[in-house]
Amino acid sequence: MEETWLYHHDPETKLLGLLSRSMTMKRPSFRTPKKYKASRSTGKIIGSLFWDNKPVVMIEYLDCGDTVRSSFYAEQIKKLHNKIGKIRRGKEPKTVLFYQDNISVHKSALAVIGNTGFEILEHSPYLSDHAPHDFYLFSRSKEYLNGNRFEDDEA
Repeated sequence: MEETWLYHHDPETKLLGLLSRSMTMKRPSFRTPKKYKASRSTGKIIGSLFWDNKPVVMIEYLDCGDTVRSSFYAEQIKKLHNKIGKIRRGKEPKTVLFYQDNISVHKSALAVIGNTGFEILEHSPYLSDHAPHDFYLFSRSKEYLNGNRFEDDEA
C-alpha cells in the first residue's frame, strides 16, 4: 500500500533521465527555443494503491479537503481484506504480506490489520527516503499522468 498526491495538472518532467516530449534537439547554429516554466496546480487528491504480485487490487481516493485519519485507513484495510478474499476464493490460502510506511496515523490502525491476518513487513532502515515501490510503480504512473490536465477530482 502506498499513498501519493495526484495533481489536476502536473507539468512534464524529465524522470529518471529519460527523454521526454519537452526535451529538444538542436544544431549548434540554431538558437535554443524559449521554454516557459509551468507549475503544478493547487487542485490535488490523495490516491491509495494496494497491489498484489500481479495486478493493482484496489485504488481508493480520499475525499477533497479530507485528511487521512485512522478511521479512513481502517476502512481501507477492511475493504482490502474483503477484496482479497473475493480474488482468492477457491484457491489455497496464502499469507498476505502488508507493507506500509511509518506514518503515525496508520499506527493507530494496526489492530485492524492484525484482525485481518495480514503479516506486516517492516520498512527497511537502508531506504529511509524511498519505499521499494517508489522506484517503479509511482514513477511510471506519474510519468503517464504528467502533462495532462484534469478539471476536477472526478476526472
